[in-house]
Parts: sequence; structure tokens; C-alpha cells
Amino acid sequence: MLMPDTTDTFEINRERAIDYLNTRDNVYVFDGYAGVCVSSPSRVFHSCSLSIQWDPKYRIKVRVICARAYHALFMACLLYPCYTYMC
Repeated sequence: MLMPDTTDTFEINRERAIDYLNTRDNVYVFDGYAGVCVSSPSRVFHSCSLSIQWDPKYRIKVRVICARAYHALFMACLLYPCYTYMC
């Protein structure tokens, strides 16, 4: 069962993540959107098919910061890429 996270716990975990990422030589950042496809609002949209249109009222911006390139690549397949002119 998931336990609710308190502000103190979140801050502690956030600081630990920042400290870990500061020890890495390379850090990978991916900006993208998560949301629902216009043609089928009942299912989650998979970004590898870029021809499908998004419904802007259901999308949220997501920034993924990770220490391994394959984690960023994995998220690039799950999220729709956020280009500079779109963000």
C-alpha cells in the first residue's frame, strides 16, 4: 500500500536525488508531455507514433532528469517530445 508523502519526506528525498546527480559526470534531461490522444481519449497515448494529435486540455509537462542515457531513451518512448517552440 502506498503511503502519503509528507513535505519533509519529499524534501529529504529531493535533496538525496540532487546530491546523487551532482556526483555524476553526465546527466540526461528529457522534456516531454504526458496525456491522452485525441482520437481515443480512453487510452493513454504512446509517443512513438507522432502522427496522432494530442488533446491539449489533458496533457501535462514532464521533465525527466536521470543519470543513465537509457532511462532518458525509455522516457522518450513514453512521452511526446516537448520542442522549444511548444513549451
